[in-house]
Amino acid sequence: MRRAFALLRPTAVVRCVQPAAFRPTRVLHIYPQLVRLIVAGGLLVFQAFVVAHNREAQRLREEADGTATGESCSTALMSSSEALHILGMDANLCVPLGEKKDREEATRRFNHLFAIAKNNNNAYLQGKFSAAYRVCVDANWDADENSCSNRGIDSSGTGGEQG
Repeated sequence: MRRAFALLRPTAVVRCVQPAAFRPTRVLHIYPQLVRLIVAGGLLVFQAFVVAHNREAQRLREEADGTATGESCSTALMSSSEALHILGMDANLCVPLGEKKDREEATRRFNHLFAIAKNNNNAYLQGKFSAAYRVCVDANWDADENSCSNRGIDSSGTGGEQG
């Protein structure tokens, strides 16, 4: 009887072939503890990025508010050793420079370096050299808006004519 019943049944079972991604069988067994660990680690990393983003956004907002109202920036001033190093002076000197010879040497070096930075349109280096000169020699040398053009610094670093 079974044999007769088997003969009445269709011989080929018609099945839909599914791609491997949608097959219901699980190839890799992942333990629930491992899943919890991966999810918790991902959440901790995400939280760290959110906290860092919020701190950076707050710092930028404070900086923008400070510059908009005319207050000084929150960044620290240049250290005396850094200023002396930028101008190529001896690190044992005290700033602001007291001796006339040291002040003239710092001014000569500043004029030369600032002229090179100005010819190359490098605002970053112009700012670095200006800050070093302010710390070492003259704190108010660039107080007015057009001081760089008024000084007449040329590429030779000699200073040029004022006027």
